[in-house]
Amino acid sequence: MISGYLITSITVNELNKDKFTFINFYIRRVKRLFPALFTLIIATFIFGYFYLLPDNYKTLGFSSMFTVFYLSNIYFMRLKGGCFAPDVDSLPLIHTWSLGVEEQYYLFYPAFLVIITKWLKKRYVLWVSIALVASFILNIYLVKVDPEADFYLFFTRIWEFAFGGLVALGAFPRLNSNIFGKILAWIGLIFILTAVFLFKKTTPFPGYAALLPAIGALLIFMQIPILRIV
Repeated sequence: MISGYLITSITVNELNKDKFTFINFYIRRVKRLFPALFTLIIATFIFGYFYLLPDNYKTLGFSSMFTVFYLSNIYFMRLKGGCFAPDVDSLPLIHTWSLGVEEQYYLFYPAFLVIITKWLKKRYVLWVSIALVASFILNIYLVKVDPEADFYLFFTRIWEFAFGGLVALGAFPRLNSNIFGKILAWIGLIFILTAVFLFKKTTPFPGYAALLPAIGALLIFMQIPILRIV
């Protein structure tokens, strides 16, 4: 959600000022992510040499290659039955699946905003909302027929990024009452904690279940005093 907000804010502002270029956008992403990513991979290789079994260390090598190209979500989708598999502790880079999803979002979303700017009359809220609904419907479908793909694929996670984008675009009304805002934030926190403590390994996820933490995060995020595009 935070990435959805930030990328929407940065990209739409630059598009409105006619300053956006794909080259600059991706150079900024590389400078921000690559140093930390390579530090993580090198450190993992060092510690893995001493603590992982040979087969697991070999798997670490393959997963690191996919991670560098931000495809680790695809790798782990094919390798494991989900992020909560019994032997997931033997995969020290499994958390990078979300980074793969985020980078794939970075690959397509700016182009989507450019299309809206140039050919769809800058109706950002409308088209981002359509993308949100379409992604959520795909998520609901896949959680039943292919839950692993639903968990790991970028397309079934767009709706979560889109919530942040809609906040940036001013799609949600501002609250004049601080008390009401605090109440909503507490409700959001309760939603998140409910998901943390009540969801089980058998809970179909993302699916409908993902709405609870997503809306909870949205209710909290909306109360942060941030500038919106409109």
